Amino acid sequence: MRDIILGGLLLPLKIYFRPDLFRAEVTALAPNLSANYSLWQARHKLRVPEFRSRLFQLFLQVWVAFLWVPLLASMIQSYGIEIRWSGIITGIMVGVAGSLLVSWIFGVMSSVPVSLVTGIVFGIELGLTLDVAENISRGIAWGLVIGVIWGMVWRGIAANVVRMVADVIWSIVGGLISGIALSLNLGIMGGIAFTITHIVICTHSPFLPIQALLSSTIAFLIRLRPAFAPTLWRLSPVRWDAIILLPLPGLSDLLVTLYRQHPTLGQEAINEVSAHRYQYPAAAEALATLALEDAMAVASLPALAAFGRGLGWLSEDTKLPETTRKPLLRMRDISQEVASTIESESAANQVRRLVQASGLLKDIRLQPSPFGTALANWAKLIATDLEKARQRQHEIEPIPQIYQSDGKPIDPWQEHEQMLPFKGRESLFSQLETALGGERHTTFFLYGQRRTGKTSVLKYLPQRLGSQVVPTLLDLQGFGNAETINGIIEGMTQRINDDALRHADLKFPSIDSKKLERDPYAAFQGWLDQVERVLGARTLLLALDEFEELEQAIADGRIDDRILKTIRNIVQHRRQIAVLMSGSHQLDELPPHWSSTLVNTETLPISFLSEDDTRNLIEQPVADFPAIYTPEAVDTIVRITHCQPYLVQLVCALLVERMNSMRRIPPTSYVTPDDVETVISLALERGSAYFDNLWRAQTKTVLAQRVLAKLAAAPNTALDGAALRQIERDEMALAEALRVLQRREIIIRDNGCYRIVVPLVAHYVRRETSV
Repeated sequence: MRDIILGGLLLPLKIYFRPDLFRAEVTALAPNLSANYSLWQARHKLRVPEFRSRLFQLFLQVWVAFLWVPLLASMIQSYGIEIRWSGIITGIMVGVAGSLLVSWIFGVMSSVPVSLVTGIVFGIELGLTLDVAENISRGIAWGLVIGVIWGMVWRGIAANVVRMVADVIWSIVGGLISGIALSLNLGIMGGIAFTITHIVICTHSPFLPIQALLSSTIAFLIRLRPAFAPTLWRLSPVRWDAIILLPLPGLSDLLVTLYRQHPTLGQEAINEVSAHRYQYPAAAEALATLALEDAMAVASLPALAAFGRGLGWLSEDTKLPETTRKPLLRMRDISQEVASTIESESAANQVRRLVQASGLLKDIRLQPSPFGTALANWAKLIATDLEKARQRQHEIEPIPQIYQSDGKPIDPWQEHEQMLPFKGRESLFSQLETALGGERHTTFFLYGQRRTGKTSVLKYLPQRLGSQVVPTLLDLQGFGNAETINGIIEGMTQRINDDALRHADLKFPSIDSKKLERDPYAAFQGWLDQVERVLGARTLLLALDEFEELEQAIADGRIDDRILKTIRNIVQHRRQIAVLMSGSHQLDELPPHWSSTLVNTETLPISFLSEDDTRNLIEQPVADFPAIYTPEAVDTIVRITHCQPYLVQLVCALLVERMNSMRRIPPTSYVTPDDVETVISLALERGSAYFDNLWRAQTKTVLAQRVLAKLAAAPNTALDGAALRQIERDEMALAEALRVLQRREIIIRDNGCYRIVVPLVAHYVRRETSV
């Protein structure tokens, strides 16, 4: 009984000040139902004794809450204000009856007591305003009743006071209009009085001066006694009032001090304020202050590495201004790069990671943010340690490790004097420059197998097209993972905006999120109209890498084929937008709808390097690279890789590692053919992902694998059709397997005989089939 009485007396305060806590308690009664469950939805739970008991206890507390009526009325009368008890009784009856009925039929469980307690408030308000206007019109009363009921249904039975306030205000406006129509004298005055009273009560306006004074006092005390932060936090108005409309002074300072004194409690406090409907900007300000203070405090590379670990609270959804959130995300990436540097024992990797961190740092320093001074300090730290890392690298690895054995594309925007330049493809670049640099843009489709340099071409192409082309690389392998077309389009437009600002200092508008939600394709086309106006005389180059990911998204049902119509529209009708696509499938391998999409597209194959370009890549990957190879070693590398760019770099990287580990330095020692043969097994291990994809994914069938095994068993001999028919008598099936392997450039036909193109692939197949 004590719990029922005490709970009932506290219930109006809980609903009035912290409806979120009350709603959580009601949700906990039936956690297996939706958060907004109704009594009708919970009817089966009535058979559960515990649920029935707690529900009965809740309703008893609601009726105890009516004891507030005489208490509040007496308090109001003590100020000499006459209360019309008939108005109170009428308001309560109307509010309770209407809200109970609608809540039972349509509503959520938590709205029942909310509506009942709100009925008390309505009744008192009505009793007060009846004294102001003796003859308040029936229009206002009925407008209130009908408006409240309609607002509940329309809002889905608002389960918190904030939404109900909006509904009730609208209902009162409707009642006021009715009052004007039915009574042009005291009815209008009553309606106005009722409206003002209701707004004042429901917005907690009477408490604002007290809350502001209390918050200011807390802010003053926290400066004097930071150790009292936990106690002062418990007294903060934001903890006991969920509807504080105006910013509380000093709240962000309280959160910052609390976090510094007690990180766990401080994080909980920040999370709580972040969830507040009106005070969440204080949490964002506190987070930004904490991040800025930590960034300014970084004085060493270990401290910079630790900075990112302190941003565990940061995500893409964190409520922060864009000028703060986006730089912080990149600063976290920089911190992770520096952490990798400290953990790595390889001097070459340390240089690589610091160079990457330096590039990221340069990017974000170009953007407006409050971290300018801190980032300038970071730049000095990274530059100092990068120079030290390069000295260590030169001592430990006298032959610089320039070759990229990880298969990542070459990025010309990484400004590093030892960056591997793009080698070869002059004929290809010449065609693309002619097509994309003129007034009429031909759309090209780059076709090639994995790790033949397609993405590197797309990254390097803007360097060859001049300042009038605004490049953007859209890796659809990333965007294609989005669950909806909205996510794909939003990701693409954001990347385009970032690249335009980075490469051309052009600021494109953001896509309208509301229009994107209604019709993503129309929103995208409208956004492109805006982009073209900003471009002026320039051309936007959309380089779509791994375009097959869109087909996979269509096949999975995550998007529909309207995306293809959108691409075709861009290709055919956008004069200031050029499209360049790349992929590892030819058009006739894709469903028919792609043919109509790319009907005006010219296909350009991208395959092995020329022998001259390969030799240049081996012997002089960068200027002043030392001569470490004998001519015979270069010949061997060219032969076993067949000028496949990734394999050339993989083998050369392993040879540089071997020379450095053995402390072999020209002119006393050079790479020989024996060295090349020695690293073949390491190349098969290091490049296992490439070889495994070729063996399991590119061959398509078991028969194709058997053909490869047969050819690999005779590495120095080409086999004719008769030899291959020994493994398969079905000539049509054999012909199809051979066609697939030739198209994938895994085998080649020469004078009626077949052989594996790349000897390293033959090595891998022999090892795979011998297991």
